[in-house]
Amino acid sequence: MELIQDGEQLAAFAAETFPMTPEEAGVLLGYIAGHGYALAGKDGRLYRGGVCGQPEKICWEEYDIEDVVDDATEWNFAMMQNSERLMDQLESYYDYQQVSENTGRCVTMKKYWTACLTAQSTGRSLKIWHPG
Repeated sequence: MELIQDGEQLAAFAAETFPMTPEEAGVLLGYIAGHGYALAGKDGRLYRGGVCGQPEKICWEEYDIEDVVDDATEWNFAMMQNSERLMDQLESYYDYQQVSENTGRCVTMKKYWTACLTAQSTGRSLKIWHPG
């Protein structure tokens, strides 16, 4: 099994089934890594790995690239909801502003993932920057 370590590798791996630029793939890998997972390929199949109860042990499961994008979309939506809920509870303007900026990033990423899925369904890649 070969660990997919950057956007270029993921874009090349998924080129036939889910065309995306290396930058787009890098955004996706950032979400995956940020949630404690890794991606790897073996014999043309994609695998998602995560820690499985024992230190230093990774459990791998076969995974589809579209499921990876769906996961990123769901995680982003959950972060957006949490940020919006938190904004209603804050008393400090500074804290409100920080959470508001995070919510804005989540909204931007929601548009990004929607565009990725739309582009995939039409068989074309996007040229979208990552809003870092």
